[in-house]
Amino acid sequence: MSFRENRRVLIVDDNDAIHSDFRKIIAADGGLESAVVSAAAALFDERARPQANANFDVDSAFQGQEGLARVQQSIRNNLPYAVAFIDVRMPPGWDGIETVQKIWQVDRDVQVALCTAYSDYSWNEMIEVLGETDRLLILKKPFDTIEVRQITSALVAKWNLAKQANRTLEDHKKMVRDRTAELDASNQQLRREVVERKRSEQALRESEARSRAILDTAADGIVTIDDFGVIESVNQMTDRMFGYAHRELIGKNIRTLMPSPYREQHDEYLARFRRTGKSNIIGTRRPFAGVRSDGRIFPIEISVSELRLADRSLFTGIIRDTTEQKLLEAQLIQSQKLESVGQLAAGIAHEINTPTQYVGYNAQFLQDAFRDVTRLLDQFDHLLAAAKRDEISQNDIREVEEAIQAADLPYLMEEIPKAISQSLDGVGRMTAIVQAIREFSHPSGKAKTLIDLNQAIESTAMVARNEWTKVADLVTDFDSALPPVPCWATELNQAILNLIVNAAHAIDEAQQAGSTARGRITLRTRHLGEWIEIQVCDTGTGIAPGNYSKIFDPFFTTKQVGKGTGQGLAIARTIVVKKHQGTITFESAQGQGTTFTIRLPLKPENESAELAPSLGSG
Repeated sequence: MSFRENRRVLIVDDNDAIHSDFRKIIAADGGLESAVVSAAAALFDERARPQANANFDVDSAFQGQEGLARVQQSIRNNLPYAVAFIDVRMPPGWDGIETVQKIWQVDRDVQVALCTAYSDYSWNEMIEVLGETDRLLILKKPFDTIEVRQITSALVAKWNLAKQANRTLEDHKKMVRDRTAELDASNQQLRREVVERKRSEQALRESEARSRAILDTAADGIVTIDDFGVIESVNQMTDRMFGYAHRELIGKNIRTLMPSPYREQHDEYLARFRRTGKSNIIGTRRPFAGVRSDGRIFPIEISVSELRLADRSLFTGIIRDTTEQKLLEAQLIQSQKLESVGQLAAGIAHEINTPTQYVGYNAQFLQDAFRDVTRLLDQFDHLLAAAKRDEISQNDIREVEEAIQAADLPYLMEEIPKAISQSLDGVGRMTAIVQAIREFSHPSGKAKTLIDLNQAIESTAMVARNEWTKVADLVTDFDSALPPVPCWATELNQAILNLIVNAAHAIDEAQQAGSTARGRITLRTRHLGEWIEIQVCDTGTGIAPGNYSKIFDPFFTTKQVGKGTGQGLAIARTIVVKKHQGTITFESAQGQGTTFTIRLPLKPENESAELAPSLGSG
């Protein structure tokens, strides 16, 4: 801020002429005419000569009390005096010494020039009263105008310099205080930031420890790789799952955990990703296979996510060992197979009993016929012996004729072939039923096999015959040009059996609700490009729209107690979707029926399950 110079001067003297003289010497409006100059020269013992105007702002007070009042007012108005010329003798009021004391109590900065013509006080006496200070000057009368002007200029300059110095000092002090405050604030902020940083670092360490603890206690393996397949981190479950020591996998290529041909396919995938930046596995969960440190291959499921950094990508894989899951699924499916066979046992027994009965009847007929034919052959032998002796009598001929009539030979010749044919047919039917049951119940091997799907569906329909034959006719609409289908046959048979049984139950429910029409179940196959489609259609009750979202849920059923456990469709979906990488959907209309559609890929994307225990193994 700019400094405004203070040129205010106070004259305290009981002599009016002194005031006039001071104004003429230093006041801003004090003109120096020749007469005045002569008077001043006489008073101050100075030769008369023209003088320049000093331009000081002069106020007057004629007593000490008035001078104090002027100073007090100047302080109130924030217009202090720089210099005060104070006469020592000012009767009848305060003298100059007392006036100075009073004024300095109000304004310690004003510069004082004591004017005296007598030796009223010695310098020591004044110093004793006023104290030794550079603000006090003694001016002896008579005055020299130049001296007065110089004293005034010097004291005013001193006052202003002191003020400037004080202001500069205050500015510096304020600057120091401000800077100190800023530094204190900065230090405080720095200390807070240090504390906060330490707290953040501690929190980060704790968070990292928690995250690591969570990762290390996770039930799934978690592994992070860069875009060249190099492993950057793994959790403890990954180490245990693949049989490696802690941190042993860090820096190895992810191919270490893959069996052939997956490691080669993975190399190709990463190279393609680096070229195109595109991936078809991000965000999906896929069946795969892993290889342990001892070379054993085991089934896994893996889901992959991508993290893009500034100049590279990281991939995080969540790995689940599905060995136990597949074993449990296999046990569940096998259990359901046996349950299905148990539920169908009465019908299967009936299916076997019918051909067994007429095979038995035909065997009894053949036994009786054989006895009659044996008696007839005995008569022919007797007749042949007589003929050789040339001794045939009419009696012999009559006995043969009677034997032929008793055996009813024309009837036997007609019925025996029929009985034999019927017996063979019955044995064939029994063999087919037993074979269907054996194929249905026997666990699959460890790999998919190519099967005749049409034949497999027919066998399954035969096993379920007793369920549908009472309520519906079964129609097959098979694609005769169907290629061999890669699958686990018995598991797929189980899924189709569940659909056929459900269809029969739906038709039975419709008939119990009042329908008089005989139901129809249609089994259809189609070859659609890279897919094989199987449809099981029924004319039953249909599915309520409110149950659409729950139809594949485990243990969900709308059947009466004892009709089902609600596992059939859930297991069918597991077999089709998870086991065969296919799809299963349905269309339904209440009161009209339901069509379930299974689609199986002829070339599945991933054949890792062939390297692992199948759902039906064990």
